[in-house]
Amino acid sequence: MTAREHHVDRRIRNELLFRAVNEKLRGLNADFEGFAGEHALFVCECSRIECIEQIELPVATFDRICDVSLHYIVAPGHEALEVEQVVARELRYTVVERRETASI
Repeated sequence: MTAREHHVDRRIRNELLFRAVNEKLRGLNADFEGFAGEHALFVCECSRIECIEQIELPVATFDRICDVSLHYIVAPGHEALEVEQVVARELRYTVVERRETASI
């Protein structure tokens, strides 16, 4: 594995880690707080392991974005264009799609 491939691999693993965190947050919000129809805080799903940005959005919006397995929600400016492309830009967040050629 080249250094570039290792770097891309780490970025993808970070995105998957943050997605797992958000899925847990979503479940907790719905199960314990009853926020299924409300806004909730999620973590930025960017590839930066040091990122601590939070994104507030409706749980239904998060669910809609996650319905597409390669779509991730990131803070504006946190796009990693070497492994993903921008799908949508909103005021508080950006939706990116990991390129299928970028795999773990």
